[in-house]
Amino acid sequence: MKKLMVFAMAVCAMAGAFAAANEAMTKDVNVVVTSLSVRQRYPWNGKVDIDFSIDSEFPEAFSFVRFGASYKNESGETVNVPMRTFDHGTSWFCASSGTYRVTWDSTTDVPGLMATNLQYTVTANMAKYMVVDLSKGTSATADNPYPITYLEECPDPTREDGGWTNRDKTTNLVLRLIQPGTYKQAWNDESSTAAYRRSAFRHNATITKPFYMAIFETTQMQLYLLKASYGQSGVFTGGNRYARPTLDTYQNIRGRGYNGTINWPKTGSAVSADCLLAKLRTRTNTDGWDLPTESEWEYVCRAGGVASGFWNDGSDAGIAVNTKFSTIPDNASVAALDVLGRYKFNGGYVATFDEAGGTNIYTAAATSSDETHGTAIVGSYKPNAWGIYDMHGNVWELCNGYMAGTFYAWYSASDYYCAAEYPNLVDDLGPIVDPFGEWSYRPVRGGSWDRSARDCCIALRNSNTERTAFGFRLVWRFPTPPQKSAAE
Repeated sequence: MKKLMVFAMAVCAMAGAFAAANEAMTKDVNVVVTSLSVRQRYPWNGKVDIDFSIDSEFPEAFSFVRFGASYKNESGETVNVPMRTFDHGTSWFCASSGTYRVTWDSTTDVPGLMATNLQYTVTANMAKYMVVDLSKGTSATADNPYPITYLEECPDPTREDGGWTNRDKTTNLVLRLIQPGTYKQAWNDESSTAAYRRSAFRHNATITKPFYMAIFETTQMQLYLLKASYGQSGVFTGGNRYARPTLDTYQNIRGRGYNGTINWPKTGSAVSADCLLAKLRTRTNTDGWDLPTESEWEYVCRAGGVASGFWNDGSDAGIAVNTKFSTIPDNASVAALDVLGRYKFNGGYVATFDEAGGTNIYTAAATSSDETHGTAIVGSYKPNAWGIYDMHGNVWELCNGYMAGTFYAWYSASDYYCAAEYPNLVDDLGPIVDPFGEWSYRPVRGGSWDRSARDCCIALRNSNTERTAFGFRLVWRFPTPPQKSAAE
């Protein structure tokens, strides 16, 4: 992530000498820091006022702001001056677009400092992680909302698990900032069977706005805190159920689609008053919560353009994009996928060795007492290059959109996701049709614990009905900025 830096120079001594700060600005596509001004108070009391502005195309695009001061000693070496006034855990604070003043108490932080060449630095970048504390459960209200904090980095970037704890999988909801970009969607295997052609016709897809996506699939404890329910039937209830993914219906998450009442994308971000998203929006005082679109989901799964193959291990070391699907094993494990997620032949089913046949016999994990079978605790496997976990296997993930055709014939010329005449989709919401009303087929992505490696590929699309329970992960979108008139 780029860091935007604005420098201000000031000649400052504790005796009170002061020279006006130089102003500079640095611009990026997401956030701009401008109008930097540093002023020592008169008469001198040790306090320095730092004024600056943050501008962004996305007014609520939260940025981290960090303050620094340094000077050159007699040997020409740079000496960093501690600014503990701003130390609130990480020495960062979070701000949206606007004009700000912060005051540095230099006599408290560095008593007795004498310097005539102080240089102040203001650094800003968009917050990489959003963390929602759900521990208030259903008692949270608009007046007593879930606390939200922002992190510039994961707790421990040196660890594969990022330093995220069990709390981040149960009572916290952690989301990562996703920057805009263009990627190659679907694959080129047009000779596959009809069941897989619904994911063919490789084309460009563009995401033009940043958003946050949950790094973990929604877990049973998170759902319980949101709606006092662990999920729909079929969830595994034992073996640390709280950190295992939940199952719920599209209707319960967004609302009923019957007769177009809540009908994505025709009715946009609207959700029914009693659904899960409505509760989350109320208890956080923000309407940005939703399910991802298919384009958003696949963009994140691929970590932008990093993964062009079938699975994303962060290095694109998997099977080449033009490899035919028919060559991917449908009855055995695949090493490239084993490190990324729970699927049928990687712990999803129970493997019992058949001495007579000399091979394993796989049976469904009917018992939920052992989390090494069935669904896995979220975050148990290697994340992709963007630090997003379990996008392959574990549970199918619901997305906003429609699947054209019927359950057994998803591919059709009317399904424009698959149509060759749509070479470049921009902020794709999916087809604006609703042939089945309440029984509409909604897309699910990523495969699940009980499916083969073939069904856990990046581009593979599957379907549910609005009444069918599947897993999901949440996104938060920045509000649309107001349109400026020509006179502005």
